[in-house]
Amino acid sequence: MIYSVLNRTLSTSDDVEDRENEKGRLEEAYERCDRDLDELIVRHYTELTTAIRTYQSITERITNSRNKIKQVKENLLSCKMLLHCKRDELRKLWIEGIEHKHVLNLLDEIENIKQVPQKLEQCMASKHYLSATDMLVRALPALLGVSAKIEECFLLFALNSVPLKARDELPSGHS
Repeated sequence: MIYSVLNRTLSTSDDVEDRENEKGRLEEAYERCDRDLDELIVRHYTELTTAIRTYQSITERITNSRNKIKQVKENLLSCKMLLHCKRDELRKLWIEGIEHKHVLNLLDEIENIKQVPQKLEQCMASKHYLSATDMLVRALPALLGVSAKIEECFLLFALNSVPLKARDELPSGHS
C-alpha cells in the first residue's frame, strides 16, 4: 500500500527535482511515523502485550470450541446411528410388553373365574341364592370372554414369532 502511494505521488511530479523533493519529504514523514510508532510501542508496551496475549487466548479458546463442537457433532451422528439400529429391537420389546400385559390381565380374569365355584358354594351354604345367581350370571360372559382372549393370545404369540419386517407386510387386521 505504501509503495502504491509512493508510485502515485512520484509519478505525478513533472520534473526530477520535484520528484526528489517529494521523495525526501515522504522518507522524512516515514521516519517520523516509524519513530512515533516505536515511541508508542515503548509507552504502551504492557497494554500491547496484554492485548496480544488476550487475542492469543481468545483464538485458542475459539479453536478448542470448534474442535469440541466437531466432536459433539460426530458423537451425535454416532448416537443417531446407534438409535436407528436399536429401533427394531425396542419395537420388539414394546410388542412383547403389550403381550405380557395382555397375558397378565387374562390370568387375573382366570383367577377370578377360578374362585367362582368356592364363592358359589359359600353363597349356597348361607342360602344367599340371589348373590349366587348374580355371580353365575357375571361369570358366564367372563368365562366366554376368557376363551376368546386365549385365542387372541395364541394369535399374538404366533405373530411374535414372525420377523418384524414380515409383520409390517401383514394385512392391517392382523397386527
